[in-house]
Amino acid sequence: MNKSIDIINILTQEEFCKGIEEFEKREKRDAMYKVATFIISHFWGNPFEMANGLGVLLLTWNQAFYRYGKFNFDKLESCIDINFKELETFRKRRITSLLESDDKDITHIFSEFLEALKIESRKMQGRKSPVAVSKALHLLAPIFFQYGIRK
Repeated sequence: MNKSIDIINILTQEEFCKGIEEFEKREKRDAMYKVATFIISHFWGNPFEMANGLGVLLLTWNQAFYRYGKFNFDKLESCIDINFKELETFRKRRITSLLESDDKDITHIFSEFLEALKIESRKMQGRKSPVAVSKALHLLAPIFFQYGIRK
């Protein structure tokens, strides 16, 4: 992306990794992340089970959002199935391989998951969470849609 971005403070990799370590010391929900990651890896290629794996994480880590209503697992399964080829491509790539030409595919997949993960019931019906989508995409393609640098 050739757009200019004003950044006030850029952390070094060492500072960033130290921040991740501090976060992990305080974050107590790592078990759900490990379970969800295992389910998705173990059942890779099976959209039904992959949706269940995403549900494990999203219904715990996004509990504050989904307490107002749940997403539709069938729609999530269908979204995974329809976008599986692109997800598999991103799963094999690193974030450092990001190209400007990826914008269209990423925007499309993000929009599809935003729709699939919206609240389907109760008073917040139709409400969408970009945070849920980001977490889902990270689980599906963790080294491309990453949230941190691991040593």
